[in-house]
Amino acid sequence: MDYFRGCGYERIERETLPETIRQAKEVARLCPASATCTRKHLSTADTHSAEEWEAYCGT
Repeated sequence: MDYFRGCGYERIERETLPETIRQAKEVARLCPASATCTRKHLSTADTHSAEEWEAYCGT
């Protein structure tokens, strides 16, 4: 999880997902209840330079 946290993702509870996403077949049928749910606010992408993203995410 540290890798994803460094890339701006945060862990969330599955129950907090919007209903439309929870009912999507990818979530409802393919993701086990034990899967980790994460989210990323897209505005945070603008706060890091390309060099910082490369250091965080190894891209």
